Amino acid sequence: MVLGVYGAGGNGKILVDLAETVNMFKQRWQQIVFIDDVIGVRESYQKRVYTFEEAIAAYDSDEIEFAVSVGDPADRELLYRRIKDKGYFLATIIHPHSNISPSLTAGEGLIVANGFIGSDVTLGDNVVVGYMALIGHDTCVKSNTMISAGVFIAGHCSIDEKVYIGPAAAIRDRVHIGTESVIGMNAAVYKDVPAHTTAIGNPAKCIVRESGKKLF
Repeated sequence: MVLGVYGAGGNGKILVDLAETVNMFKQRWQQIVFIDDVIGVRESYQKRVYTFEEAIAAYDSDEIEFAVSVGDPADRELLYRRIKDKGYFLATIIHPHSNISPSLTAGEGLIVANGFIGSDVTLGDNVVVGYMALIGHDTCVKSNTMISAGVFIAGHCSIDEKVYIGPAAAIRDRVHIGTESVIGMNAAVYKDVPAHTTAIGNPAKCIVRESGKKLF
């Protein structure tokens, strides 16, 4: 099986390192390549670079699986849909030292970089849990959400689709984060955050964004 890491930038390199760590414990991929639609880029981080169209022409769906490396949740959703619309699948990549409850319910394409996931947590499709992030028990995180390094999410929280949670942010128990919201770096969130809102500071204050605007 080939792993195609979609996005050859800095996050892509981090994801390649994670995949190679997984391979050290149990060989899953015979080859790791980048997928990037920037024309003319043919090699990055000593890996071959394909466009998406080149990759699906070269490999059938039982020969390659994809992992989305970009951080912007709107772009994550776009690439996820592109992959699924062509009948291909996303890889689940979990650092072997992660502490994950066996009661986890996970969607397709979950990426966990040495994090902690408590009991009865539900994670949707194409979710990233960054290095040393912690997700408390009975929390639900919906699809295409990016949880950065060092984030703390307490129990019984609800995180909607396409949310970006910045590094070292903390969210107290039973808080709801609305669709397409951004939680800033080091923010401390004690109250619900509406959809299309940016929350920054300690305690976090909400800034309403125009609906439909990209997060970044």
